[in-house]
Amino acid sequence: MGFDRIVGQERAKNILRLALRRGRVPNSLLFAGPEGVGKRMTAFTLARALNCLRGGDDPCEECQNCRAVLAGMEDENKGFPDVKEILPGGKEILPWVEKNNDEEAGSDVIKIRQVRYVKYHAYRRPMAGRKRAFIFNEAEKMSEPSFSAFLKVLEEPPPLTHLMMLTAYPERIPQTIASRCSLMQFGPLPREDIERHLISLGREPERARVLAYLSSGSLETALEADWKEVNQVRREAWEILRALLRREGGAEFLEDYSFLRRGKGTTERLARLWEAMAAFLRDLLLARESEDLRLLMNPDYEAALRAEASSLSPGEIQSALDRVESSLKGLRTSRNLSLLVSAFYSDIIDR
Repeated sequence: MGFDRIVGQERAKNILRLALRRGRVPNSLLFAGPEGVGKRMTAFTLARALNCLRGGDDPCEECQNCRAVLAGMEDENKGFPDVKEILPGGKEILPWVEKNNDEEAGSDVIKIRQVRYVKYHAYRRPMAGRKRAFIFNEAEKMSEPSFSAFLKVLEEPPPLTHLMMLTAYPERIPQTIASRCSLMQFGPLPREDIERHLISLGREPERARVLAYLSSGSLETALEADWKEVNQVRREAWEILRALLRREGGAEFLEDYSFLRRGKGTTERLARLWEAMAAFLRDLLLARESEDLRLLMNPDYEAALRAEASSLSPGEIQSALDRVESSLKGLRTSRNLSLLVSAFYSDIIDR
């Protein structure tokens, strides 16, 4: 059934099922959590349940409405008329309203014309289903005029419409809007859940373990990962980490990363590298303190890990791991990427 297909997020699923059973699903919801952990799938599952012809706390997945909403999740041109996903740069516009041509230039913004489109349709009765549902993906990318227009809808919530805001950055949602939404918190998925799911899809167990660890709790990241690229990141991470731990170099790390401008590609690249380093450091701790290495995150590096661990103390490994984890946290908030990378390098070398 619908909610059971979502990996993890048991608390969010249970809350929504209870609300469906009681007929008290909030009109405005804020789904907050990292990218790729199930927010979008949960939103569409809720939209199916709200419009399912059989009713209940789970979509039947068989009726005409359920099938149509699911089709719309995969292809907006085949969607259900009462369920609409709003994306940055979307084409939603009322035919009698002219497009804005200055204040919201750019494709990576949810424009005010899109919010006006939602506002116009939100107060009308559903066309084919029981409820209307608008799913704002990357809701933090609303422009300021869009937030203002959206607030007016929240202040007078339409009775037959549900508004769902999805974001990985809830701190960017104005408090005046967030406070009027029921918050549904989505956390990173446990590595074990991702690993089991990958294996159930036919992935090799060793690869599934590596992908699950390097996914940062994002099932989407694990599913979309290219194994050749993952291996390349792991090789780079191991070579740099080993040089830093031996104090034999690693300066190329600074040359490659410290002066790059902050951007999605740069931060993701750094995150993958540091996540791979963290996995190797955890493996080094295991290799240093245990003979049983069946739980290695990088089992194909077992010989190299044993050799390297023999020259390091548990304290040295733990100190390096703490520095890597601190740098990963800093990626989300630091505005100076060059300083973050330089501090990481210095702390590892000077430990």
